[in-house]
Amino acid sequence: MSKIPPGIYDEFELKGYWWTIGNEEERTPGILSYSKSGIQLELFKSYKNEKPFNDTEQSYNRHQIVLGETSKGLITLIDGFEINSSTSFNFYTEKSFTTSNLIFNTMITGTHYNDLNEIKLPSLTVYFSNLEMWLQYQPFENVTEEKRVGAFSNIIKTFEIYIDCLKMKISSTYTIYSKNNIFEFEHLNYQPFIVFTPDEPKSLEWFQDVIWKFKNFLSVLMDSNVYIESIKYDDYSTKTLNVYTVPFKNYKKEKLERLNVFRIDLPSIQDNLEEILNKWYSNNIESSILLYMQSLTRDIVFEDLFLVYTKAIESAHRDSNVENKFICDEEYTKTTKKMLSAVKGDIPNDLYNKLDATLKYANEFGFQRRIKEIVQSLNPSVQELILVGKTVKDYADMIRVNRDYYTHYGDESDILFKPNQFFIINRSLKLIVLNIILREINISDDVFVSALEHDGYFVEALQNGASLF
Repeated sequence: MSKIPPGIYDEFELKGYWWTIGNEEERTPGILSYSKSGIQLELFKSYKNEKPFNDTEQSYNRHQIVLGETSKGLITLIDGFEINSSTSFNFYTEKSFTTSNLIFNTMITGTHYNDLNEIKLPSLTVYFSNLEMWLQYQPFENVTEEKRVGAFSNIIKTFEIYIDCLKMKISSTYTIYSKNNIFEFEHLNYQPFIVFTPDEPKSLEWFQDVIWKFKNFLSVLMDSNVYIESIKYDDYSTKTLNVYTVPFKNYKKEKLERLNVFRIDLPSIQDNLEEILNKWYSNNIESSILLYMQSLTRDIVFEDLFLVYTKAIESAHRDSNVENKFICDEEYTKTTKKMLSAVKGDIPNDLYNKLDATLKYANEFGFQRRIKEIVQSLNPSVQELILVGKTVKDYADMIRVNRDYYTHYGDESDILFKPNQFFIINRSLKLIVLNIILREINISDDVFVSALEHDGYFVEALQNGASLF
């Protein structure tokens, strides 16, 4: 029996029999399709009129679990709903024929689960795109000797760290595949994986959150949108399960082959990897990280990208432990009460309520001051690049003016950015956000500056771009 392709971006179609929980005797033929369009099941009946097994279901169109049996093994489909159905009636035979289409968010191959609470896994093994470039391992060594030429596997380093807040171990492993024709060739292929092993079995939802955050970690360090390409559980004896989620439609198989690009690889942080990943999974600036991820995962016009970066900077400054208020909260509350009581009764209630709402946030530093404080805290060499020839005050002012304009579209200013200036200023803001994130997870400025200097194009663009302002 041939196997189902394990990759999340593989495409395949399976014919089999399908049923809902408790209805195995009503097995229905159908075709499962897996592609960039998602996980789709075409059935030769409709489940619409069946009472769901979970009494809390709001709609008979939704199905937490549908089970399948195909020529390539058992399948569990999770979190789906029926998107359409059609019925045709043959007047000659006086019989009707119904078909329906369902879509699902998750699929597990290799076993059946009758309840979501049953899905507790001891570990999951994941392959991420461009993982080889981040690990920087040399898996093979070419050997040329007299009467002997070949490629041989090296002893490959692996790592293992522990995440305290999750009570979970993260480690690396690898597989070496061999393919040969004894008279013609010998092929060796190496594929690394990251293994997530909690102290006790966890739900699929728990794993998905942990894996997604690690994907974002790699994306930040590689300055590229890293994809989750395969997820599996293997007990290396009797059971291998593959987990499939809805693929990204804009997935592109990109290999980071250029060496002179910004990249913080494993060797540069390996000595502190446990500390760094512990900080990553317990960071205080998650909203800024998610905003920054938008710049890596979406095609965004200059103006919107500019706003993404400014929101990330403001959010990070607000969420950080640095002082970002004019006076302490207790004193400020006393002051605002005096101010509001002085005007109460003299102004309309709507205006009073607006003043009350506005004053709740008036004690926080303004955006311009946040920019100034963050830029002043940066490494001098990074600060020089970011300022594009401006003083800290002038730089913060032009960022604020443009942020205010593109947020509210008020009066135009003579310092609104032109398209070529946006290209440079967005790179400048990107460095600020990136530096904030790396500092939050205890990656040193020295590592950041070294990675930045490695990308000559990025540095040169900022240096030359200063003449545009």
